Amino acid sequence: MVSLRVGMLSGTLLLSLGLSAVAAKDRPPVATAEYEILLDGTRIGNEKVEVIKSKKYEVRSEATRFWPEPNRFELLYELGPSFVPKKLEVSASRDGQVLEMELKGRKKDWRSEVKGKNLKKRRQDLGPREGAEIDFDSPLFNGLIVRRLNLRPGEERVVEAIQFDLPELTGTRKRQAYRRIDDGEVETRATGPVVAAAYELRSGDTTRYIWTDASGVVLIMRTELPEGVLEYELVRLESKPGAWTPPVK
Repeated sequence: MVSLRVGMLSGTLLLSLGLSAVAAKDRPPVATAEYEILLDGTRIGNEKVEVIKSKKYEVRSEATRFWPEPNRFELLYELGPSFVPKKLEVSASRDGQVLEMELKGRKKDWRSEVKGKNLKKRRQDLGPREGAEIDFDSPLFNGLIVRRLNLRPGEERVVEAIQFDLPELTGTRKRQAYRRIDDGEVETRATGPVVAAAYELRSGDTTRYIWTDASGVVLIMRTELPEGVLEYELVRLESKPGAWTPPVK
């Protein structure tokens, strides 16, 4: 069993970019979570997540980061049965420039549209929706993917994923390999020490390690970069029963 301890630093940043669908507070969340983002133990940002369950299953997220350059984003992610992606809206800001993206189905394919002030609308066709995962720069997306894959220890699965970068919001279709590795004990400020399911994610030249709790919530996401170890640590979690179960229709 592997044991690791992650850095614990305090502080919270609030974000309001004006994405109307995300900003609306008409429905109370059934789950909330917060991550601190660390580079070699130094805090470089944070991310807040809310889960909304009513007629739709929606995940809202807002984040502020100061590395590799100051940037912020808000997003609204709508999911269907078994957490299948249905639509993604993102508003991203850098140096005073705000870009808004909407990813939605166009017949059997995915299409994104990006717009911003004084910028020509940019459309991008991103291939078939069937079997495609969506991967944004946030642990909540990887958590949803490993829930859907439901891997057994030692099992590996290769998936087609559409990855979006920040802040340009350009989508790239890539193959990703998820492998369930040995469970290990991890400790976060939100949970204390717990035994977590562990995964290795290989995408191009990048390898991530992800630890999740029994409900599939990402506790830690860690990536070794040339600049140092980039780590997301769960520092707060509140959820009601059934908050993390997928919609069935």
